[in-house]
Amino acid sequence: MLPRFAVRHPITVTMIMLGIVILGAISVDRLGTDLFPSMYNPQLVVELQSGERSPQEMETRFARQLEGDVRSVSHVVDIHTLCRLGIVQVTVTFAWGTDMDFALLDVQKKIARYETRSDVDRVTLSQYDPQASPVLIYTMSGASRRDLDEIRRLAENVVKLNLERLDGVARVQVYGGVRREVLVKLDAYRLAAYQISQQNVADAIRQSNADASGGTLDYNNKAYTIKGIGRFGNIDNVGATVVGYKSSGADEDSLNTGNRQSGRVFEPEKIPIYLTDVATVTYTPADRTELVRLGGRDCLALYIYKEAEDNTIRVAKQAEEALDRMALELPILSFQRIYSQADFISNAIGEVESSA
Repeated sequence: MLPRFAVRHPITVTMIMLGIVILGAISVDRLGTDLFPSMYNPQLVVELQSGERSPQEMETRFARQLEGDVRSVSHVVDIHTLCRLGIVQVTVTFAWGTDMDFALLDVQKKIARYETRSDVDRVTLSQYDPQASPVLIYTMSGASRRDLDEIRRLAENVVKLNLERLDGVARVQVYGGVRREVLVKLDAYRLAAYQISQQNVADAIRQSNADASGGTLDYNNKAYTIKGIGRFGNIDNVGATVVGYKSSGADEDSLNTGNRQSGRVFEPEKIPIYLTDVATVTYTPADRTELVRLGGRDCLALYIYKEAEDNTIRVAKQAEEALDRMALELPILSFQRIYSQADFISNAIGEVESSA
């Protein structure tokens, strides 16, 4: 039957075969290449960061509220929460067949209010498996005598953001480096002379390092939002914090300057006492919890994760090209590839082709 039809209609058969060849060529170009078969994973991961609070405090302050908020989203079947030092990670599992795009929007609406809280450093929502392996691992180091804190800030504020903008990149994790913090070393003798307690100093620093909302101002048919910017921009701002007041009639040759004035209303006879009057303010490296070295030299590590259903080879290629461009634009940085999942896949495909 088929041979007879092919003999009687050669043009039709030729057009059908040509269509199959064209569809095959288009499909080959769009065919995904990955280490493992693509699997539908109806999970979302919410990660909340808040300073260095203990796991117990993270549970009572954030975890229970987060669980209650995301539990109200439709088609949620399971919630798993992990509390660590300063981090709450909530994994939300949905029913099979759930449209994850809509689920992502619903969960994003539920957690939006946490982003505006003053006690929350960062909230992220990801559609990836946190246990998945990275497709690329790079080390990042700077020129000689470069501060590791400066390199870390470049990695988090420049390199990481540029990589996460790439199509197919789900997340970039930065490890290592040094985080610089401000050390305030109080002078007990001066505190006693000014009659200021350590708690007074801590409260003054906390209150000064904050932004304040001033409402809105209606003028000329326009509404202007008023906001006071008060967060510290550098170490000089910290040292200029007013921790109290002294009487203007005090003896300037003595540290015992009289009773500290109270109240928030400005009075001419009040002379401010700055933090630098009772303490030494300096930069100091924070305690390191991660250490990354290559060839005995301190550096940073970049772990690059891809989206669940994207092409590993394509994502790895464009990430490598982006890092090469950044190495040219930022000559103070150098990148070295440590691991690439795309190399393993390419080698496996090459072995199959050579054996065929």
